[in-house]
Amino acid sequence: MRKNIKKDIFIGIFSIIGIMGTGTKLYAEPIFRQRYVDDKSEKIEEELADVYENPSHSTAVKHMVSVEVPVWKLKNGKKISSKARIQILNLLADEVKEIFTEIYNGPEKFPIKSVGGYNWRPNGLASLHSLGRAIDINPDENPQLSPDGKVLVGKKWEPGKNPYSITPEGDVVRAFTSRGWNWGADYTRPDYMHFDFPTKVSFELLNY
Repeated sequence: MRKNIKKDIFIGIFSIIGIMGTGTKLYAEPIFRQRYVDDKSEKIEEELADVYENPSHSTAVKHMVSVEVPVWKLKNGKKISSKARIQILNLLADEVKEIFTEIYNGPEKFPIKSVGGYNWRPNGLASLHSLGRAIDINPDENPQLSPDGKVLVGKKWEPGKNPYSITPEGDVVRAFTSRGWNWGADYTRPDYMHFDFPTKVSFELLNY
């Protein structure tokens, strides 16, 4: 019994160190990442309780904030430093800044021409964008597909060829997934533009 208590204390202490002290490296360790995601998921569900009870833009938007992040833009074939704004759930604001700063500082200098976060959709809670927990990047070059491969949204995914297409092992995917975010490429309907922060509710939603 005492061994289990000591183990929990050990994990808790080092989870805090990983999140607050040593940056993103410990996010990549499953045990620390899962503890972090679980703790934050509970806070998110508490924050959004009124939205689940009264699903509407007027309720949801009260929980959203606009954040400015550094990005690279392509102009005449050259990458130039710029800024972008994303409307996102307040509890994810600092993390989103961290993610995009990491992408910006990465070796790829991945160019972002379009990025979107909160967007109240007609299907309401069936979209994680309605909860401010999802982000889409360069939708034309990172389409959403049907299970049989038909393009539903966007145009063509060409990683390694088109600079706007997200590569599976690249800076963008790494920055999000190392913090426990999901990449839409892994879903039944692959959605290469899409990243979302998981909560218990997200596993119950069929349409993100």
